[in-house]
Amino acid sequence: MRDRPRIAVVLLLAAVAGFVDAAGYLLLGGVFVAHITGNASHVGQRVGVGDLHAALPAVAMIGLFVASIAVATAAIDRLPGPRPAALGAEAVLLSVLAAVPAGFWVRLALAVCAMGVQTAAVTKLGKRTIRTTYLSGMATRLAQSVVRADRAGAAIYAGLVVVFVAGAAAGAFAFTRLGVPAFGIAAAAVAVGLAIEVSSFTGPER
Repeated sequence: MRDRPRIAVVLLLAAVAGFVDAAGYLLLGGVFVAHITGNASHVGQRVGVGDLHAALPAVAMIGLFVASIAVATAAIDRLPGPRPAALGAEAVLLSVLAAVPAGFWVRLALAVCAMGVQTAAVTKLGKRTIRTTYLSGMATRLAQSVVRADRAGAAIYAGLVVVFVAGAAAGAFAFTRLGVPAFGIAAAAVAVGLAIEVSSFTGPER
C-alpha cells in the first residue's frame, strides 16, 4: 500500500521529535524544544515570581519555533518536492548541533529550528491532520477516533503518542551517555526518513 511508507516516515519523525525534545531538555536545562505549551507555562511562572532572566530561554524558544515554522512554510509553499527539502534541512540542523561545538544560544536555536521545520513539513497523512512534534492535538484526535469508531485513525494517533514517548526515553538515555553527539542519532533517523520519502513517494501531500 502507498500509505505504508508514509506512515513509517511519520512515526519515525514523531520518535525523532520525542528524542530531540528529551535530549534538548537535558542539554538546555529545562527548555522544551519541540512544543510551546510547556515553555509558555514556564514563562508565565517565571514572570509571576519576578524572575525575568530565567524566562528568557523559553521566550527565545517560542519566538524561534514560530519563526522557523513561518520560514519553512514559506519555503515549502514555493519548492517542488517540499517535504524532502525540509527533512534535508532538519537533518543538517541536527547534524550541526551534534558535531559543532557551540554555546547555549546557538544550540537552542539549532534544536528549536529543527523541530520547527519538522512541524511545518509534516501536517497531513492522507486526509488526516497530524503533528509529529507535540501531542496535545494528537491525544485529542485519538480520543475522538475511539469514540467515533475510527479504528484506523485511532491506530495512527495512538502510534504517534507511543513512539514520541519511546523516542523521548531513547533521547534521555542517549544524552546521558553520549552528551551532545547524541543528536547525531536523531539526524541519522531523519536521513532515513528522507530516504524513504524520496524512494517511495513524490506527491504533494505533506
